[in-house]
Amino acid sequence: MDRLVLNLHIKCDRPAEFTIKIRLPWWLHGEATVITNGQVQPVSVNQTGFICIRRTWGDEAVEIELPKGLHAMALPDASDIVAFLDGPVVMAGLCDGETILQVDPGRPEAALTPVYELEWYRWRPGYRTQVRPQGIRFIPLYEVQDEPYSVYFYLGPGPNGES
Repeated sequence: MDRLVLNLHIKCDRPAEFTIKIRLPWWLHGEATVITNGQVQPVSVNQTGFICIRRTWGDEAVEIELPKGLHAMALPDASDIVAFLDGPVVMAGLCDGETILQVDPGRPEAALTPVYELEWYRWRPGYRTQVRPQGIRFIPLYEVQDEPYSVYFYLGPGPNGES
């Protein structure tokens, strides 16, 4: 599972005790990890979804790891039409026209496999379908340039007739 890492540097003129609150995003896939000055800290989450870190702060390095994963988000008025997101990033399927995917929206990771393709000088992360139709490449929407793509996909029945 990939993680999004946030790095904070807190510097106080004099040591001061206070609480830092960091909002946990809705797309989180697992427990957040907080590391302060190289030490893993216990994480407490309040009822409104914030990590609360109370301590005496001076000159501190804080690293927050947020696990992210693939999920399908249905349109509000059409549960059989979904977009795929990798954490907060909308994914675009490189294909022409409307496409029906045989995907369980509750388990998109069973149908879309992570892939990394070398493009020029860097590895380009994304996903590729392993179900019918096979081979559709998904990349972050912000990376689409001059290629046909779709963001929304119809869901069809799976290989055993289930959707």
